[in-house]
This record gives sequence, C-alpha cells and structure tokens, in this order.
Amino acid sequence: MRFPLLGVALASALLLSGCAATATATPTPDVVDAEVDWDAAFGAFVDEHGERPAPVPYTDAAVETARLAASTDRAWEGVLASHPDAVPPQTAFVHWSTAEDHLDLESDVNRCLVEAGARLSVGADSEGNPSGVEMSYPPDAYEEVFACTSSAYPDRPLDGSAGGGWLWDFASEFLIACLEAHGAQQDPLPSRDEQIASVYEQGYGWVPRFPDSADVGPDVDVYTACHGDAM
Repeated sequence: MRFPLLGVALASALLLSGCAATATATPTPDVVDAEVDWDAAFGAFVDEHGERPAPVPYTDAAVETARLAASTDRAWEGVLASHPDAVPPQTAFVHWSTAEDHLDLESDVNRCLVEAGARLSVGADSEGNPSGVEMSYPPDAYEEVFACTSSAYPDRPLDGSAGGGWLWDFASEFLIACLEAHGAQQDPLPSRDEQIASVYEQGYGWVPRFPDSADVGPDVDVYTACHGDAM
C-alpha cells in the first residue's frame, strides 16, 4: 500500500473549510465567458476581504475531542474496507503531530511508522525544500500504522470556522460566478452562519463542483482561472 502523508499538497483536494477534501467534478463545457477578467475580480475580492484566516486550535475541548473521534472513525473505516475482520488497536495517545513532524523523518510519528515496518521517503519542491513524505508498508502492518497516525500521534483537529466564513464570502462573491461562467453549475450555498457552524463542528462545509479534465481531477485551466488554490 502506498499513499502520501499529510504535508503533501493535493491541488485536487478542495473544501470550504480550514481543511481540505476532494471537490466534485463536472464535465468540462465548451462555452466560457471570456469577457470577465477573473484575476482582477479575485484581486478585488482579496482587497476587500484580505487573506483567508488560518485554522487555529479549538478552545472547546469537547468539540476538539468529538472532531478527533470522528476523524479516527473515518480512518478506521478505511482500514475495514480492506480488512473487514480488523480490530482497532488500543494504543494510548502520546502527543499531537504537526505538519513539520510529517516532514521530519526523525519525528516521533515517523519513527513509530518505521518501527511498524513502513518505508518513508521525503519529496522536495522546486527549491529543494521538503514538501511531503510518501509511505509504503507491508499489507499486514495496517494496524500498527493506524496506531501510529491515528492513536498515538494524530493530527490535531483545527477550528477552521473563521476561514469557513471567508470561504463562504469567496464562494458567494467570486467562485460560484467564475465556475458557472465556465459551465459548472453549483449546489446552493447554505447560509453563512450554517457554513461556519458546519466547519466548526465537522471540519467542512459546502463543496464546489469544478469541471472535470481529460485527466483525473479538476480541469487545471478552470482551477487556475477561478483561483482554486485560494481554498
């Protein structure tokens, strides 16, 4: 099994929250509104609203605990999909992992993974800086890997609700118009308050529908024109 750990940028993973998730794709249309300067429109939006606020740790321990439990349950469901008879390991929490930990082969979480039998390799960006760690491990090591990443050294759930409000404004004032101009019809937005509450409680909210490309994932030209990276 092989997949990227946190710290790897996934341009196709988009969500109106402080976190990221895969956006829904729709067929690429033939008609595009070429009269609108979308870069200028995006610039005007940022001038008015500023940059998206970064997620912060929860101040409500009960919400943080609930978010962690939900994240752990989703991760274990992924294990059960391949190993229906698996039993969750009873591993004690040690400490939170950070994005920096995932890029450091000497961090506690990565040492745990290596001891579990995983092989880790560090990727670098165009400037030579660490950009992510890829992991592969034997099929029978799934419980130990889960114990490292979801029990002993999980990523701390973050409150992205401030960013959720910013992203609601982004969708309402720019993104939906841009995507629909490129032929990708969007689901209705919830109210701004509903969006913020959803991001606070679940970590995600309304999901945009990017046009699909000939390859897997959102159409790169539309993603760029509509500034999907702002999400």
